Amino acid sequence: MDVFRRLEQCLEKLMERLSGWGVKPSVQPVEIGRQLANAMLADRRVSTVHVFVPNVFVVHINPKDWEKLQPLQITITEEISQYLSERARKNGVSFAAPIKIDFQPAENTPQGSVGVEAYFQEQPNHESAVKGTHRLEKSLEEDEAKGDGTQVYRLPSGLGAVNPRAELVAVSGPQKGQVWALGEGPISIGRAPDQEVRLTDPSVSRSHAVVQLKQGRYWIEDNNSTNGVRLNSKQVKEAILTDGDLIELGTTRLKFRLVK
Repeated sequence: MDVFRRLEQCLEKLMERLSGWGVKPSVQPVEIGRQLANAMLADRRVSTVHVFVPNVFVVHINPKDWEKLQPLQITITEEISQYLSERARKNGVSFAAPIKIDFQPAENTPQGSVGVEAYFQEQPNHESAVKGTHRLEKSLEEDEAKGDGTQVYRLPSGLGAVNPRAELVAVSGPQKGQVWALGEGPISIGRAPDQEVRLTDPSVSRSHAVVQLKQGRYWIEDNNSTNGVRLNSKQVKEAILTDGDLIELGTTRLKFRLVK
């Protein structure tokens, strides 16, 4: 049985805990997922390299149906996101930014049905985040050149010490609770068997990102992944990691933690 079918079954099983809540038909998460996938694949943009599909989705749902689904909102959102990522992969299309799903209760939506919208949205802070890392690199190079033969590495205020010990902790996704220690060498993150941090989340690319120690600080770099890297909810290509940062790879979130 392939991943695509398993994701559909997971969505169907979510409703087992919600059965028996009333005689009127209720909305099934699996049906929401299918409608979102249809809306996603119906609106494609062809670029020179990729075919892009919408990454932001709005689900209009009757308030009574929403009362039944809301207790499982996080789980449903993660399962549907994985389902959409797998459908996109099977159809050879890509997202311009991570998937977002917003549920909006609406009185004019009939009970037992939903209305869906799908549209494109890039990450507005991507360029400024990249420029910020370039400014830091320039600051380090300028400080290194100062002095009478003594090399001085001065980081901007608020940044930490040299040669830290650190780890990544999965705080959401299929491997929630798992911990990976970081060393001095580059640490690759992805689904492929040769990755040091191997994730099973299907929305994660085979070689998604790299974490490495440079100039006494840990950095994360996007490795041309499909769904990108978000650091504290901001899309980044390369950025410095600080204690407590949340890294989002697909639907998996990893916390960067310094070990004292």
